[in-house]
Amino acid sequence: MLVVVYVSRVVLAKARRVILTTNPFQLKPSSCTKPVNSETQREYIKMAIEIIPADHNDAPRLVPVGIRAFKNDELHSRLENLKGLTPAELDEHMQWRIARNVKRMAGPHDHWYQAIDTKTGEPIGFTGILAPEKGKTKGVISSDVAPELVMPACINKEVHDMVAETSDRLRKEYMGGRDDHWCMFLT
Repeated sequence: MLVVVYVSRVVLAKARRVILTTNPFQLKPSSCTKPVNSETQREYIKMAIEIIPADHNDAPRLVPVGIRAFKNDELHSRLENLKGLTPAELDEHMQWRIARNVKRMAGPHDHWYQAIDTKTGEPIGFTGILAPEKGKTKGVISSDVAPELVMPACINKEVHDMVAETSDRLRKEYMGGRDDHWCMFLT
């Protein structure tokens, strides 16, 4: 904790120096011929992404984003073995993930957002803030989300169950019997 605090203070101190010595309203983007001021700031400073609300109807577009995000993740590579699958098996896996995310994203009090690349209009990330529901434990493990969905054969059930059990154990260890906590899902 001390190291994190120290590093944060050093980074913040360096950032503060840059901010104090740089007037952002006098910066000239390379394509501009006049300095940016408060009236023209919006005209010249454009974001490459746009954050917009998402819901269960967006799941088919967002699932591939999640797959790409965790493509090289050690846990996911042990959990899902997608190498060597036939097109039919890949489709089965994709449909399972879409159905699971449709159900996950359908919570009436949850808040979902997607990051859209403004040049292509395609999603590049998404996040969910899952509201607490009395008597219901919410999480991101598929058994929490949609236990009725049959897992495709490419899912390593042993690893999946171990992750679910560990998640449940840690949730109980740190949260006790509370079911009033928010859960964040990020891709």
